[in-house]
Amino acid sequence: MGRPGFLLALAFALPAALLGRIPDDAVALKNRGLAELENEKPEEAEATFRRLVEILPDDPLPWADLAIALLRQQKYAGALAAIERGLEQAPGRADLLAIKGEILQWSGDLEAAVDALEAAATAAPDDVEVLYALLNQATLAGDDAAARRALEGLARLRPENLVVLLQLARQAIDGGDRATASRALLRIDELLWQAPPIAERAMAAARDALEGEDVRQARVPVMRLENVLKVTPMFRESLRELRTGIQGIPLERFAAEPPPSRFGDALPVTFRGEVLDPRPSRGRALAAGDLDGDEKPDLVRVRAGDEGAGDVLEVRLARDGWRLAAELPAAGVDGLLATDLTNDGHLDVIGFGAGAEAVWLGAGDGTLSRAPEDLGLAGGGTAAAAIDFDIEGDLDLALAGAGGVELYRNNLAGPLEAVGARALPAATPKRAAAAVASDLDRDGDLDLLLAHGGGLSWLDNLRQGQFADRTAAGGLAGVPAATAVISADLDNDGRPDLVAAAGGLRAWHNRGGRFEPWTLLGLRDAGAAAAVIAFDADNDGRLDLATAGEDGVRVLGQGGAGRFLLRRVSGAPARASAIVARDLDLDGDLDLVVAGAGGLHRLLGTGGEANGWLALRLRGLTKGNSKNNVLGIGAAVEVKNGRAYQFREADADVVHLGLGDQRAAEVLRVTWTNGVPQNRFQVAGRQRLVEEQVLKGSCPFLYAWDGERFAFVTDLLWGAPIGLPVGPGQWAASDPDELVRIDGLAVRDGRYELRITEELWEAAFFDHLRLWVVDHPAAVEVASNLRIVPGVAPPVDRVLASRDLRPLAAAIDGRGRDVTGAVARRDEVYAAGYVKSPYQGLAAAPWSFVLDLGTAPEGPLRLHLDGWIFPTDASINLAVAQRDDLAPLAPRLEVETAGGWRLLTADMGFPAGKTKTMVVEVPPLPRGARRLRIVTNLWLHWDRIAWSTAPADGDAAVVARLLPTAAELRRRGFSALLRRAPNAPHVFDYETVSRSSPWLPFPGRYTRYGDVRPLLAAADDLSVILAPG
Repeated sequence: MGRPGFLLALAFALPAALLGRIPDDAVALKNRGLAELENEKPEEAEATFRRLVEILPDDPLPWADLAIALLRQQKYAGALAAIERGLEQAPGRADLLAIKGEILQWSGDLEAAVDALEAAATAAPDDVEVLYALLNQATLAGDDAAARRALEGLARLRPENLVVLLQLARQAIDGGDRATASRALLRIDELLWQAPPIAERAMAAARDALEGEDVRQARVPVMRLENVLKVTPMFRESLRELRTGIQGIPLERFAAEPPPSRFGDALPVTFRGEVLDPRPSRGRALAAGDLDGDEKPDLVRVRAGDEGAGDVLEVRLARDGWRLAAELPAAGVDGLLATDLTNDGHLDVIGFGAGAEAVWLGAGDGTLSRAPEDLGLAGGGTAAAAIDFDIEGDLDLALAGAGGVELYRNNLAGPLEAVGARALPAATPKRAAAAVASDLDRDGDLDLLLAHGGGLSWLDNLRQGQFADRTAAGGLAGVPAATAVISADLDNDGRPDLVAAAGGLRAWHNRGGRFEPWTLLGLRDAGAAAAVIAFDADNDGRLDLATAGEDGVRVLGQGGAGRFLLRRVSGAPARASAIVARDLDLDGDLDLVVAGAGGLHRLLGTGGEANGWLALRLRGLTKGNSKNNVLGIGAAVEVKNGRAYQFREADADVVHLGLGDQRAAEVLRVTWTNGVPQNRFQVAGRQRLVEEQVLKGSCPFLYAWDGERFAFVTDLLWGAPIGLPVGPGQWAASDPDELVRIDGLAVRDGRYELRITEELWEAAFFDHLRLWVVDHPAAVEVASNLRIVPGVAPPVDRVLASRDLRPLAAAIDGRGRDVTGAVARRDEVYAAGYVKSPYQGLAAAPWSFVLDLGTAPEGPLRLHLDGWIFPTDASINLAVAQRDDLAPLAPRLEVETAGGWRLLTADMGFPAGKTKTMVVEVPPLPRGARRLRIVTNLWLHWDRIAWSTAPADGDAAVVARLLPTAAELRRRGFSALLRRAPNAPHVFDYETVSRSSPWLPFPGRYTRYGDVRPLLAAADDLSVILAPG
């Protein structure tokens, strides 16, 4: 796992054409010098690089690495002279400037070090280590502007790094920047999914302070939070991500070397076995994963019972050297699956066998306990796969058995629900030997692949809870009886290929959703296989194969050009029936664990640690989100370095990727199961990527010229979704007409200018646009009658007006706090007070917001409520629809009487998306009543609440309805997202735009760019159709 691995592989990675231009002795000297630096022999490295300078004086590498050798001997003047010679060969090169900055820092010239590092950051704005070095040096030198720029760059590149986020929060609080501090603290809150109670208390105090009026009150809680977190593994991991911890990072490639077209060459790895337990295992009852949260692979297997005793599930923890930690009854179980059915971040274990099933729930501390009634599983099984088939954020279960395949839907509340009769084809294979969940056609949902006595079957996920048999159409008809199958991208083209044990190993090449038989040399050497896995044994970026069967254990290393070669395996059992790959000794390459009649063995790999690697742990959000399962099972993982590429599907708690002779992955992209991608740059080693809470789909946005800039106004068409599911087979109603108020609109060159953008993962349709001009007295407040009332037909758009608006005498939020000041005026200080459930948009329980009018009004009144709603989305709606204990509760208005609270208005409604003024007509209150309350379980937030008993609709006149004089559709990009407080809505900065899409392509046809004014002139179903961006 160390850097020497990167260096040793370089000699084999240079193309033949390049070797012809660079002398062999230069290549040998470079590798020797790099190894001497790695082995902390700077004196010897100095001599080596001085010889290399004589051979290649015009290449910057010899000079730069000579400078590092001198720096490590504290020969600062010589080091500076050497790096200057390197910069003469490659002026302005970022890595050379970074070395210069480090030399200057060690020599005590902090200001010059900052200048050099700033130049390096300008040349390489995506280099994390350069930016972090600049941040530290600028802070020491008192250069606040340079430190701020460095921190902004780090926040862009490492948006989930704890060290960066804490520094960003402190800097923003000191500067009174509520929005930036809120963004940082909200992301920290998402990352701390298992934070200690003291950290949660500090976080709550910081959040409360930011939601108040004085931002600087958050300073002390954030400092406490940082002190608490400094001792945590997450903080230390974040530090390692920002700095390598070595003095001077040497150059590893000559200037003439082209970008890599592959990650590296195959290495001759070997595997050496040792017995963990000689007693036999049952069938394929073996699984691995982190059961106790120490990020080390633990083992579970079913051991055949001793004479007179039943079979038992063994738990073996890595922290104890995989010695036996627990035994649990497991009668009839001969297959195991480790996954997270409860979506709590802890691995559970599902056991199955002919006529047997068992579910053990993990507590996260290495212990397992039998689930009540095994979560409703019945009938036994022969194979199982975890699959979020309905894309609603938790893992469901496919269980093959004697009667065919059953699909169990998971609602995270009690037993799993058998839905196979409704979701699967009428006839499914019986007694399937293997089940795999994989997106075989790369259409964004997981399909089911089955190996059985009749060959292979492909059940294609059509979404909306339906699968179709695509076996014949997909080219898989006529396959011999299969005992095992895997889905894996063997040729790194971004599509999963197939390998099955079907009369020997056979392969099928994925040609874009149709499979063709694929001749791969060496597969016949696998022998008779009962189980097969794909893994990168030598970390070269290509998947290798391993089998377990009657012929023992075979490892087939991919050597390129479609050829597999047997790798040396010693000490393995003569027969085996189950096999898994994990990095048991944490040295950076994958090892093997095998089980069967010959007992339980581990086979430690040697050789692969010489290459680079990336161990990725995905973490979906569990607090107020639940759009993706916690472990990210089913997510697509892609890595790019130059033209080199690899694709993997997350199917376990760790995704292991070999990087060959590359020091880091240039680009890492994870596409979560709900279709939202996340990108990171320059990543290596052990990494944890935590899902970001983003608005995947909501509404188009409206911006208006305010005299200085285009300012965000609000979102549009919130009540007009097309195809938004609220439950299986149920869709939200759509109101295509909407009237929104625009404040602060200013004239620009004799015109009013508006901008409408589509920036989320959706398409927007605009048929007719008009700007209403409303004339009203200054003492009269006007608002649209827009509000969302579920189940009630929307009214015709009109303008409402009220006089004599009064603030509330008192307001109490859902947690019993006095928030009168927060709702007294429009100031983007919001009040709420709900407790989040696991699902975005829904509170854990109904909550109330109390409004004290101060006096008992006579007759009807009007409430003017400025607020916003953080909504659920399609996947969450589907998840919640499966539960009886968490249905959305539309807001209702109650009044306090002498006899207690009673219903006043059942259909109060809620704001249409982001902050808008909602007017609610309130009937006369009971005599003497003055307190109202809003009851709901939705995430509602209030900015200002006022009331009036003086409607003045007649004082507001619509004097014009203006059609646009010009309307042009053009490509723009995506605005930067902001939240001005932790409980404020997401808003967008029109002036800060990125051309890079945060979304996957949204399919469909869209209106061509250019003049679209004729399409907006009338409501005639001739629409402008906007794509994201």
